[in-house]
Amino acid sequence: MQSISRPRPPPSYDPTTGANYGAKPNTGFQDADFFLGAASAYGQRLNAPFGHSHLREFGFYIQDNFRVNSRLTINAGLRWEMHPAPKVKDDNYVTFDMKNAAIVLSKDPSAYVENGFTTQAILTNLKNLGAKFETPQQAGLPAAGFYNSMANFMPRLGFAYTPGFSKWGTVIRGGYGEYIYPVPIRNSVRYLTAAYPFTAGYSQSYTSASQSPDAYPTVFSASRRPVIAGLNSANVVDTNSITALLPGVSSNVSFPEYAPARVRDANMTSSNLSVMGRSSALAMSTRTESNLDQNYQYNTLRPPMCGKWPRERRRRPAH
Repeated sequence: MQSISRPRPPPSYDPTTGANYGAKPNTGFQDADFFLGAASAYGQRLNAPFGHSHLREFGFYIQDNFRVNSRLTINAGLRWEMHPAPKVKDDNYVTFDMKNAAIVLSKDPSAYVENGFTTQAILTNLKNLGAKFETPQQAGLPAAGFYNSMANFMPRLGFAYTPGFSKWGTVIRGGYGEYIYPVPIRNSVRYLTAAYPFTAGYSQSYTSASQSPDAYPTVFSASRRPVIAGLNSANVVDTNSITALLPGVSSNVSFPEYAPARVRDANMTSSNLSVMGRSSALAMSTRTESNLDQNYQYNTLRPPMCGKWPRERRRRPAH
């Protein structure tokens, strides 16, 4: 059994603070720490490789005008858009299998260690925390990790009608249309290449009890400074640790059924020109949206108004 004794505190230690190991008044200024090289913490972040993501879109549109009679004209059209799944150049993206609570990677994790996109320490650390890794095939997902959104049919309809009873040039116009807004890469797709296990943060803190040799956040107050910035701080942060990532690490992933946002617009206008040359109009319009981006906290209790995730919650329109 090994015991650790606390060294004698330096003069800046205030005995009246007891086991809290506080400093005396007028000591502990940050500027002094800066000139002494006494950094309270060091950090190093292993950033994900530069992501090369792209989206593709294919669209077709047909429209025709129908003059039913001298009073009614109809414009009808249909747009068909196809949105294949987002693609990442090196397959370094992350999705999530809700059923098995597993991180989904396009390749075996060892392949990303070989090409330098992650480290074995990160993988081991995550596995020690209970993380599981799957391929899209094991998760029952397509190879891209996302489903294609190919059957997007959007009707367009407009009309202009002049009532027979009108003596002042009344015209009633109306229209309805549906529109697709593709998912911008900057919104969420780019985060798929910047999540665990492709990134991780490491730190060495001298004011954290969890990293102190005696479980007290008072290393500077009770002992000599172990590291002087710029003198012996080159390798103070251990990025090979398999215990640095603690329970509660978070990661951003996207739902595999990531359909583009859809907007439905409808409007109607009635206008007329009076005998004195003045005009008046009455208009109304409405709009609904669906498939809007929403954040879901997997391990957080959801408010009762959020509905059931993922299908109903993702599809519920917002007015």
